[in-house]
Amino acid sequence: MKSLKLLTALFAITSLTALHAQDTNEAGHAMEINISEVALLDIYDENEGSEAGTITFELDNSSITEAGLYDMSGATYTGLWLNYTSLIAEGKGNNSNNGNGKGKGKGKGKGGSSKDSRNISVQMEKNSEFPEGLDLVITSSQSSFVPNGGDADSRGEFVSGGVALGATTKIGKNITLIEGIKSVYTGDGAKGFQLTYTLNQTDNFSLVKAGNYTATLKYTLSEL
Repeated sequence: MKSLKLLTALFAITSLTALHAQDTNEAGHAMEINISEVALLDIYDENEGSEAGTITFELDNSSITEAGLYDMSGATYTGLWLNYTSLIAEGKGNNSNNGNGKGKGKGKGKGGSSKDSRNISVQMEKNSEFPEGLDLVITSSQSSFVPNGGDADSRGEFVSGGVALGATTKIGKNITLIEGIKSVYTGDGAKGFQLTYTLNQTDNFSLVKAGNYTATLKYTLSEL
């Protein structure tokens, strides 16, 4: 029994010595960095110095001064800035079919192709009211991004010529405004893409009726 205890003690001492003998002048340990995907956006109104609120177009009699004409050239609003932050995971596809929500998922599918980027779409929400025969045209004539917040490839591209909501894109239907957004942050305030809203006559003037109309615009930065 004493011999067995002695052998056990010797084995334990030998094992402990062997473990300590493995140390060298180098050591290391594992580390994990977890970065989550991000999709955030808001709209800044530099005219008010705050996030965008209610925007009003007044087409009253004071702007209509010549019989035989109806001038809508002053029905425009600028100074809105689209701020957004996007962080994407490499290799994750977005089959968004131009922002209309169909065919969404990984890989290629009917109605779109897989890509590692996001879109920003816009719509007039359901239950919005908007005069027939007119469009709200959304364009961008300039952009401004913070240094190192992204590059020309990751910021996304504004749709050429802008988009038209109302007679052209019906209430409740999404349309893509900016596409190809990757990892980027625009900066806050007067940064990102500047937006201009313009009311245009699109259809026959016989469709336009006097009244007070209330509509809500919804911008969406797509998920991947």
